Amino acid sequence: MSGSDLFILSLLMCALLLFLLTLFSIIADKIEVDRKKVRLLEEIKFGKKTLRQLTLADLE
Repeated sequence: MSGSDLFILSLLMCALLLFLLTLFSIIADKIEVDRKKVRLLEEIKFGKKTLRQLTLADLE
């Protein structure tokens, strides 16, 4: 392998790593949003909050 082949290979590996990190970040954000939804639904279900008591911060 020549130097340019190794350089191109390293660029491809960096691109793959960046793609995987972005993918994991998106998945982690989705899991966090789902947990917030579950927490809100539990608070409503157990009477800790009513629909009128919800704030914009709760819905974000």
